[in-house]
Amino acid sequence: MYFKLVTNSSAFGGSTNMNYAAHKRYVFSDLMNVIMGSITTTSGLDATYFNQAASIITGSRPSTGIYHQTNAYNNLGSSDSSDHYYFQFYKRHHGYLQDNTNADMQRGFVLDTNSTYSMIPRMCTNVTNSKNGGSNRFPNSTGGWLDASSSYDPSINGVTPYYWHSIEGIVNDKVFMLKLNCSQYSTSYADMIFMMVDQEYQSNYDNYTRAQFPYHCPTVAIFHAEFNLEQNNTVGRTSTSGARSGNLFGKVQMYGKDYPNGSNHSDSYSNARSMGQFTSTTSYSSYGSVMPPSWYEVHGRSPLANGDKGFIMQPLLFASQIGVSATGNSHRDYKEWARLIGLWRTADDSFYSGERVVDGDGNAYRAFRAYKVAGQNTSSDGYTHEWQYDQAHSRSAVYLLPEGGT
Repeated sequence: MYFKLVTNSSAFGGSTNMNYAAHKRYVFSDLMNVIMGSITTTSGLDATYFNQAASIITGSRPSTGIYHQTNAYNNLGSSDSSDHYYFQFYKRHHGYLQDNTNADMQRGFVLDTNSTYSMIPRMCTNVTNSKNGGSNRFPNSTGGWLDASSSYDPSINGVTPYYWHSIEGIVNDKVFMLKLNCSQYSTSYADMIFMMVDQEYQSNYDNYTRAQFPYHCPTVAIFHAEFNLEQNNTVGRTSTSGARSGNLFGKVQMYGKDYPNGSNHSDSYSNARSMGQFTSTTSYSSYGSVMPPSWYEVHGRSPLANGDKGFIMQPLLFASQIGVSATGNSHRDYKEWARLIGLWRTADDSFYSGERVVDGDGNAYRAFRAYKVAGQNTSSDGYTHEWQYDQAHSRSAVYLLPEGGT
């Protein structure tokens, strides 16, 4: 299922002045109900806070049992004195559909908002009934989108829904995605993406490990925050004085040769490690990444017959450790290079966020611009794979995610 919930904020021509922290409660309530299936059409949205005509809810729902709120909580039923609102749910791994006894693996999701940050999404092993309730979180703090300090985190801009143009999402068996769009308000405001993506299900290993460790679940959390994504060849931020863009990849409670009782990935919003710098001299066993690395350009427009061009769908493998291949005594994850299911990259600077794309077999996807890839040098035309914030960004990376629920 794909949704785009367009706010009724007067900042974007709507009829409601949503520059009040208390309004976050009502926005979160409808967002939760869309994700969980209590609201299935845009007419069910609260018209005070959402533009029903401009909003979209389309595509089939995920399979029964994948998303649930058993032992999950929220405080949206009444006002909070500090306007700190939250909701939680669990997403089961898609292996549950093949074996709902041995493959009953899941990850918790927590979304909260407070007086400092617009939205704070976290993946965790399990949740508790509190504003910051979540164990084994990724990122591991309880503040900010990219786990940055408040002076740099992109989510400090736009604390009230007045600045939120729209909230997009994908809800299916293998991927949950949430995208907050603020760049329509100002180029100083970021668009931010959070995803929980399943790795491929390997019954022999996953069932055994799940039986030994209740918190085993091969699901990866991905975060992106970026500026100026919607125009081809737009230069992104070039200064470290304001909010930073960035990318994070990680798992929690993974099991490896040197961590037989589980370990969690570290997170860093300001270092090359969080971008997957595959150096030949250093090992970063506590940081995750993907292959191909995020900063690789994907040109991806292949020549076809009759002068046409096709777009590739590049699968992504999750790298549980980056740098030199020999990680010494720091092996963390027996899943090794397991594929991320239901997530592809396609040609940079191709489709726009929310655009519907159909493959040659008639399967529908939604495209999302997520971040700027690396440039060819360290001049003002680009930045290196070391993710130097004092350089400009270049082309926009584009993800494809299935529109349907399964």
